[in-house]
Amino acid sequence: MGKKKVAIYLRSSVKDSHEMQRQKELLMKKALEQYSQEGICFFDDDGYSALDDKRPAFLNMLGELKEGGYDAVYAIEMRRLTASASYASELAAELLKNGIRIFTYDKKEDRMREFGEVDAVVASLLDSIDIPDDEEMEDING
Repeated sequence: MGKKKVAIYLRSSVKDSHEMQRQKELLMKKALEQYSQEGICFFDDDGYSALDDKRPAFLNMLGELKEGGYDAVYAIEMRRLTASASYASELAAELLKNGIRIFTYDKKEDRMREFGEVDAVVASLLDSIDIPDDEEMEDING
């Protein structure tokens, strides 16, 4: 069975057409290594935080993924899809049940890397740790 379609998710928390174009070009280049141009679908949430659970393109993408026909999601990094490490592992597990894998860009190796089981375990562990933010660190350090 051949490749189906890939959903490419683009997001920037502030409106930034340059950043969105950079993501699009890089992920398109990588997707074309595996998929035909007709099999590539873009979902673009420019100016939305990953904490916003009502991002229109993200919700649209999830709806299309549920309908079928996709076998992968590409994103520059996992935090473009979600800021929650535990939700990242839940999302990956849910999509995998439907034969859809998540890939993020590995800049060091210039390749797409699958978000897998180890990532999900690490993500769950990271969510359980209370890491101080910059302001809290200033208070701690005096």
